[in-house]
Amino acid sequence: MMHGQGLTAAGHDPLAETMPLDEAAARLQRIGAVVAAAAAQMPDHDAFIARHCAARA
Repeated sequence: MMHGQGLTAAGHDPLAETMPLDEAAARLQRIGAVVAAAAAQMPDHDAFIARHCAARA
């Protein structure tokens, strides 16, 4: 998302290099699971628009 807005990372966290690759992969997988669970609780686009952006009479 940030890349699409023209933002790029200036670097990376050097502590990431000290973590074993399998541990880093497991952490990223857990983060992905948390994000997916949160997204599953959110309304889809049509429901959001209907609730928050409906034209008022």
